[in-house]
Amino acid sequence: MAAEPDAKEIQQKIETYSTFVENTLRPDLDHTSKAVKETELEVREYQELRTQLQELQQSAENGKELEPKLVDLGHKKVFCQATVNDTSTVFVHVGMGFHAELLVPEALVFVEKRIRFLEAQVLSIRVSRTKEVEQHILSSEVILDQLVFELKKIRIN
Repeated sequence: MAAEPDAKEIQQKIETYSTFVENTLRPDLDHTSKAVKETELEVREYQELRTQLQELQQSAENGKELEPKLVDLGHKKVFCQATVNDTSTVFVHVGMGFHAELLVPEALVFVEKRIRFLEAQVLSIRVSRTKEVEQHILSSEVILDQLVFELKKIRIN
């Protein structure tokens, strides 16, 4: 028959679990949460691009001249008003720092595929991983509560 754990052993287990939660799980949760937010931002940016491309396409089809647009010149810090004469092609960020010159209809197809990919593949995996880490933290907190309860029980007896 196994001996009952003493207060010292339980205190060590509490410290071990607490250290694991604080040094491993919480930073992991912060990292996964940040990754989810970054992916959500990327999806919103592509959705905004889709809207702009649709407006551009409609203007071209109707023969309407575009009004000057506010254009980002540097990481959403420097903007200027710009007028574009030829709106048949656009440069689209396609990933890993690369931009491709695409016709507007091609760009719309790419943007739709990119949004679907980000939502179905990247975002779903990152959200799933975040939930998994949250569950690990909750499980660890339950174990810690049980250990504290056992420690109190030993100290009372």
